[in-house]
Amino acid sequence: MYTGLKIQNDFTDCYQELILSKDHELIKLKNIIEWKKIDKIYKSCYSSKVGNTTKETNIVIGLILLKHLYRKSYRDLIERLHENVAFMHFCSVSFMDIEKARLKAKEKEKRTGKKTKGYVIHYSTLYRIIKRLGRDNIKKIEQLFTKK
Repeated sequence: MYTGLKIQNDFTDCYQELILSKDHELIKLKNIIEWKKIDKIYKSCYSSKVGNTTKETNIVIGLILLKHLYRKSYRDLIERLHENVAFMHFCSVSFMDIEKARLKAKEKEKRTGKKTKGYVIHYSTLYRIIKRLGRDNIKKIEQLFTKK
């Protein structure tokens, strides 16, 4: 089931804006990207209204664009997403989202005994989403991104 863009901010989002400079490259970039057009491409891959919810467009597409910019692996980017406030802001991930993921991982560890990192998105999930998007849609997104 398609979830879409993260529109509603939570309380901790205002802290990101206080920490980051308005001149930061990712802040400027986030403001000029045509997120709604990119969201339409992402939405086209999810026709069903039933099933598990998708990851929000901002996280998935944000990480794809960060990979394009920084030439890092998705594993590295996801780790940095949890540490770098500019990456969080670019992907619309709040401090609360990070904390929820950590708490969920702790609960799972109690139930299963297996230790996990507690990331907002797992790299394997991201790879499955990218595979679902397909090469053509990724190219369309990159064209919208580089056009600006």
